[in-house]
Amino acid sequence: MIQPTINIEPTDAERELILRYANADVRQIAFKLRPSDNVRPQYVLQQIAGQAAIRSKVPSWRRYSNLIFPVHLSVEQCSSEATARYKAKLVERLKGREKTGQLVDLTGGFGVDFSFMSEHFEQSTYIELNAELSQIVKHNINAIGVSNAKVVATDGVVFLHELTSKVSCLFIDPARRSQSGAKTVLLSDCTPDLTQLEEQMVSKADFAIAKLSPMLDVSAALSELHHVAEVHAVAVGNECKELLIVMQTNAPCEPTIFAAADERIFSFTLSEEKNAPSHLTNSIERYLYEPSASVLKVGAFKTIAARFELKKLHQSSHLYTSNTLHTNFPGRLFEVLSVGTLHTLPPTMQGVKKANIATRNFPLRPEEIRKRLKLSDGGVDYIFGTTLSDNKKAIIHCKKL
Repeated sequence: MIQPTINIEPTDAERELILRYANADVRQIAFKLRPSDNVRPQYVLQQIAGQAAIRSKVPSWRRYSNLIFPVHLSVEQCSSEATARYKAKLVERLKGREKTGQLVDLTGGFGVDFSFMSEHFEQSTYIELNAELSQIVKHNINAIGVSNAKVVATDGVVFLHELTSKVSCLFIDPARRSQSGAKTVLLSDCTPDLTQLEEQMVSKADFAIAKLSPMLDVSAALSELHHVAEVHAVAVGNECKELLIVMQTNAPCEPTIFAAADERIFSFTLSEEKNAPSHLTNSIERYLYEPSASVLKVGAFKTIAARFELKKLHQSSHLYTSNTLHTNFPGRLFEVLSVGTLHTLPPTMQGVKKANIATRNFPLRPEEIRKRLKLSDGGVDYIFGTTLSDNKKAIIHCKKL
């Protein structure tokens, strides 16, 4: 099917407005714009909003002044540069450093993941059903210098069905919104349904990677899919952003699970977690350890303690302690100053007016503790409300390392 040509380029008048209001709040300038023969107000606002979003999401793209941006949802849902670079390193490890083979992205989107991963392949193909979005991405990948890419405006599932030769990597990012616009989490509720495509994907690629919701239950995904070689929970700034599933025909009986926290990666297996010893304590030692969001997401609660020889404060608290400092721990590290309760505060808190407050397995929310202790937010002091192994409620005053 021949796709219609859509005018994605700005007119001279639109370009002038985009430059003039490049750093403005689109809500404040929306009423200033009027449609004319040379100006599409919604298009201008779309470009200004897209530029603002990409400055923080994909910092390395700031230097390209001629990028074009699609509707806000496509930019909102695209990967950040940090997670895209993680995928690029992942495909490099899986296929080797030599720039060979072919990447096929079945659900293109705004193309951030595609642009970073394609650097490791001799050929790369971007598939996107939306004709306008595919034209925009074609323009952008040329602008940023991706020379080995082909853009195809078609249905990724149809493309997969018609694919006759095996490729190195198939990448898929199923849409996680229902027809009404509500967010979905279950594999079967996403479009396309990965459970229906898995067999075909692994038969037509050396390996396939699926980007899934960070809210998806890992155990549920493993029960629904049959060729999982690896699972990756990727956290940025202590927030789990993505769940990646690597699928292969020769996948091992038990996949390796990776918890990535910025530059630190912790790997384990579910059997290792099941068999790991658990040492609980109600005595808080010199250092306090809070696992990253990715470690918590994949449930490495006992393995993380065994690997770093830590004691856990409570079965459900997910905070750990030790007299030894492990600087390579995948998470946040704190030096404990003193310990108390809400009724008998830690002695080192005397005079503290500002603190960062977090709770783990504690009856009060951080804002309730802040209100009770009359503390403002921020500063260098950290306070944890948690439960110890003897079920006593503790307030831990510490400094971040």
